[in-house]
Amino acid sequence: MAEEIRGYGCRWGWAHFLYVGRVACYGWFLHYAPFFIMGRVTYLHHYLPTLYFSVLMFAHVMDHCIFSARWKEQTKRVVFGVTAFAIVANFWWFRGLAWGIEGPVNEYWGLQWRKSWNIYNA
Repeated sequence: MAEEIRGYGCRWGWAHFLYVGRVACYGWFLHYAPFFIMGRVTYLHHYLPTLYFSVLMFAHVMDHCIFSARWKEQTKRVVFGVTAFAIVANFWWFRGLAWGIEGPVNEYWGLQWRKSWNIYNA
């Protein structure tokens, strides 16, 4: 309350931030937790509800940390632009996995970030 009186509090308040964060976090956990105990193959459509809650949480944290901050407008735009560029670049790097791999699989050498991933013939 003292923050709101002084004029540098969050737009909606800390309680609202925590409430929305809990809803997104619990939604993510409740959709992701069953995959830890499943002993079968899971496909992309099994993870879409989890991804939905992850995107909600990311947008909520971005809004709180960037757009509710007391930064200059230019700084907010630069941080948002860098974040948006990183998201688009990450999608473009993995576009073969999203749209389907065309051509020799050995051309996709940069996609195996972990040794346990079986994306191409090593």
